[in-house]
Amino acid sequence: MIRRLASQTWVHVTFGAVLMGSWSFYANRHHEVSETVRAAVLQAALSGFLTACLKMIADRLLRFLPHWSLAAGTSLLFSATLLLAAHRVSGTPELAATVSVPLLVSGSYIFAYCYIRRRPSLG
Repeated sequence: MIRRLASQTWVHVTFGAVLMGSWSFYANRHHEVSETVRAAVLQAALSGFLTACLKMIADRLLRFLPHWSLAAGTSLLFSATLLLAAHRVSGTPELAATVSVPLLVSGSYIFAYCYIRRRPSLG
């Protein structure tokens, strides 16, 4: 049962959303409750979206870019841009603290994923 659940995309999306939304709530805990909740809900939604899309983006980039690290870096840049822009527009009080953990987690994941999925060198 655990193996079957672990293979389900919705489980990963839900786990990422809850975990990173909770982190955002913690990072903004010293501000007004409305700001804290807004930042947490936004981060949860963004983390769910990025969890669902980041692998797909990396898979496409791996087909076209000459080195796996370019696919990973481009995917991470997309993630960072989306997180920073959305939280900036939303007025998240602790911007750096809010996005640091999600970027560390998604960056670690995407670099490891791209390295594992890299094409063999041609010589």
